[in-house]
Amino acid sequence: MSDVIQLRPEVMELVREIAQRPDSVLLRVKPGTEMRALREDRAWLTGAESNSSRAERHLVEVYREEVAFALRQVAWVALCGDDAGHGKLIRRQVASSETPRPDPRAAAVAISRAMADSPEGVVDGSTRALLEACSDPRSGRSANVLRLCAAAQRLSPSFRARHLAAAWHTLHGREAPALLLARHAIATGHDAMDEALTWTMVAEVHSQSKRWDRAEVASAAAIRAFPELLSPYLVQAWCAIHVADEGRAQAALLELSRIVGGRPGPLVEHIERIAGLRVVMRESMNEASGRVLLRVVDGPVKLAGELFHAIL
Repeated sequence: MSDVIQLRPEVMELVREIAQRPDSVLLRVKPGTEMRALREDRAWLTGAESNSSRAERHLVEVYREEVAFALRQVAWVALCGDDAGHGKLIRRQVASSETPRPDPRAAAVAISRAMADSPEGVVDGSTRALLEACSDPRSGRSANVLRLCAAAQRLSPSFRARHLAAAWHTLHGREAPALLLARHAIATGHDAMDEALTWTMVAEVHSQSKRWDRAEVASAAAIRAFPELLSPYLVQAWCAIHVADEGRAQAALLELSRIVGGRPGPLVEHIERIAGLRVVMRESMNEASGRVLLRVVDGPVKLAGELFHAIL
């Protein structure tokens, strides 16, 4: 994902006009209706709707995709800054690269350069605030990730909006909606990486609920889809430790070590996440899994100590 929100000046004018209308319903999503929009694979909004203003109709007819993209970017910015109980998002999902993580300041710059025929120019700093106001009438609060994703989905259905919403539910320990959206996301992903990331999310949800067998199955599906993804191997190792299967834990960590070249660098965020969740992780263990963890840390895979030192 890009690290800026991109809207052409003419689109910004439409968004500004829509945001200023108290009766606008184009992008505003009522609380409690987000899941309905996110489960759909069709655009709800059409320019022919009788209760739409001229600006709303024009936006839908001409700029639907661009505004949906920008809404997803705002949701991405908000999600990256969300310090929830189950940790933050991991940027480095593969050893060789990081996913850019936008910050609010970068998002506010909003340079219009990615669209094919768009003139370059700086859009004013209210871009993010206007998009938030369009999707949530109670503007001024922190961005509501679910409402932004639902607004984008109503304009132009996509894997990305659904995946971001599922990630928010996962980070906040909301199991049922996370799994529901993940199932829909798997069916609409564009490539193997999309599929693997979503299966990893499913594995995380099951792991949070101590369903180790289901978490292992989901992580295995993620590895089959995209073997270079890092997180599924950690999930597999953690599940194996909990069921006291030292061999499976060592095998998962050995494969992970191979992928990262035995270096902890690509796993720094994962190590930090484990450290942040050390209390929860300790509480999930029993005497048998604790013994296995000690043997794994002292075993042949050196990375095991780097990964799990914080919870010993």
